[in-house]
Amino acid sequence: MEKSAEFIVNRVMKNNFSMAFESLLQPIFDTSSFKCVGTEMLIRGVHRRALVAPDLFIHRLEDNGGIVSLGEHIIATAFSYMKDVIMPHNSSYLMHLNLSPVQLNDVGFAGRVIALAVQRIVFEITDNHLPLDDAGRENAVRLREAGFLLAWDDIHSVEQLQDRLAQVDTNFIKLDRSCFKATCSEETLRIVRRAQESEVDVIAEGVETFSQMQMLFNNNVRMAQGYLFSRPLDRDSFRHKHLLTPET
Repeated sequence: MEKSAEFIVNRVMKNNFSMAFESLLQPIFDTSSFKCVGTEMLIRGVHRRALVAPDLFIHRLEDNGGIVSLGEHIIATAFSYMKDVIMPHNSSYLMHLNLSPVQLNDVGFAGRVIALAVQRIVFEITDNHLPLDDAGRENAVRLREAGFLLAWDDIHSVEQLQDRLAQVDTNFIKLDRSCFKATCSEETLRIVRRAQESEVDVIAEGVETFSQMQMLFNNNVRMAQGYLFSRPLDRDSFRHKHLLTPET
């Protein structure tokens, strides 16, 4: 897989995204109604017709700055799909996008995004242990003032949650999939309570069983994603399943 990752990184550094990436949509569901309420756009590398997991190349792109140009490509793809496909069918859906702190710390980021004038977007700030600098915090404020929503991604402890919210207040947090290990149940509930005390909505990812879903519902967590609800879908499948077919 090293050669595949190298291929992806080289394509990004040359700003050549053609045939090198595939975007998938992971639906987000209401835990009370089991209805789709939005989606997260995921990116996968493509090399020799095989998908390449982002963990194999994202950190390298964060280190060399290539994540900024890749991020612009993903945002353009997602915004186009949101405007042309989702909004005409369901204007209440939210589109979630992962956002590296490297991107948010780029001085011109907020201005470029705001100029695209797309609504119902949630930027999920990923946890790569890189703090937001002054530019990153200013970008976050500008995005929220312009109507964009923010989330802290990959939250797995109360201490981490408090540290992230001290950097930037967000509309949502996302529970990391590790929160559903049997040994983590008490800490998970503490995270949920702390977020709710801060008036931050909680989204759970990696939900695979009804017992996990029931725990979330019983603790007023109303949004979740995972294989219990749906696997990631290609864009056409998402359109047919969640936009063209009425959900009951």
